[in-house]
Amino acid sequence: MLDIIEMRIKVTFVSSYEDAQVMLNYNYTLSSMIYGITGSSSIDYCVYLNTKSNDPRGRRFKLFTFSNLLFSNYRVEQRYIRFGRCTIDWFVSSPVARFKENLLSGIEGRRFINIGGVKLDVQKVETIQAPVFSGEMKFTCISPITVTAGKCPKWKSPHYIRYDEDGFSEAVRKNLIKKYVVIHGKQPDDDRFEFEFDSEYIARRCGKIQKKIRFMNTDIVGFMAPFSVKGNPNLIEVGYHCGFGEKGSMGFGMAKPI
Repeated sequence: MLDIIEMRIKVTFVSSYEDAQVMLNYNYTLSSMIYGITGSSSIDYCVYLNTKSNDPRGRRFKLFTFSNLLFSNYRVEQRYIRFGRCTIDWFVSSPVARFKENLLSGIEGRRFINIGGVKLDVQKVETIQAPVFSGEMKFTCISPITVTAGKCPKWKSPHYIRYDEDGFSEAVRKNLIKKYVVIHGKQPDDDRFEFEFDSEYIARRCGKIQKKIRFMNTDIVGFMAPFSVKGNPNLIEVGYHCGFGEKGSMGFGMAKPI
């Protein structure tokens, strides 16, 4: 069983630019920055993140996730996010105490960070206490949720399950159970879990909740909308800390309660 700290990290950046831009596909940059920051604090831990196989079948679970960059003021132009003077919030979450300790230690002493050649001043670093988890909760996405169902034989690539396909909720449930086992070293006593996106929100958006993120040379398809969950509060807690769905360490699956 891993050492647990029930909180997430919030970093607030400040842009002093009159006009700047970053690419829409910044997930790889942020993921690399996390490895770099934790590595600067603890080289051993950076090596652990990159090589440790903590699943009995050899699958690697990084057990962290992070949000999109949440700009207070911006506009999207083609493949870029344009912004001027504004604040930018960024959340990073993990149940693993050592991860959070190393990330906090690595970032608190920094005056700025570099995202795609743009320097953003670090205004504040704080910790956010986890909510009280219950058997029914509502969340909204602050990064896309993605799940897959094997590989497509024609393209030899994963099939990303659409939010309205059968199997989306079950894929999220199975992923949460795997993460639970890694964290706690045993199967959950109660494996009930149901996931449903907000149908009224989707209708208002005319079904347009899909996000396609390019991570290195791979396109990853996810969905962003408010959603409700029911089931074992311990599985819901895993989703809050590690991300709902797959690819949390690439910046997918982070949500906040509403």
